[in-house]
Amino acid sequence: MKTVALGASHWRVWRQLFIESLLLAAFGGLLGAGLAWALLHLALPWIPEDMPRIDEVGLNHRVLCFTAGISLFCEILSSLWPAFKLTHVDPIDALREQVRSVTYGRSSRRMQNILVVVQTRLGATLLIASGFLIRRFLNVRNTDAGFSPVISMDVPILPTVN
Repeated sequence: MKTVALGASHWRVWRQLFIESLLLAAFGGLLGAGLAWALLHLALPWIPEDMPRIDEVGLNHRVLCFTAGISLFCEILSSLWPAFKLTHVDPIDALREQVRSVTYGRSSRRMQNILVVVQTRLGATLLIASGFLIRRFLNVRNTDAGFSPVISMDVPILPTVN
């Protein structure tokens, strides 16, 4: 069996990275769900009560299962790439390159720089889009509809005839 760096087998490297990523993903998922719960309870008093279906807004088992699934998916993705890179590096060649990190060379740093740029651009795009969404929501909420919503009537539903 081929070994890496200080004698660790491929399986041990994969297992360690998988467990580290699993702990980080679990903590991130729990932190995200807790933050969503707290922000939901902070935001609900500010939302008008006449907003349609506002009483249905909340965290339920489907939302928590989705959060757990996304966390697990991200954990698997974030542990596979580093494990693959670590198990396919020859320690002697890595030491010969005289780089800051023993496990990564110039090509890996280039990939990391590309990923940082992409992540920064996506984050900035999401921030700008959320700002536009909030501003548009406030504009729609404060716009005069041109009619008085006080008048209402009930329309009975007629049974259909076959």
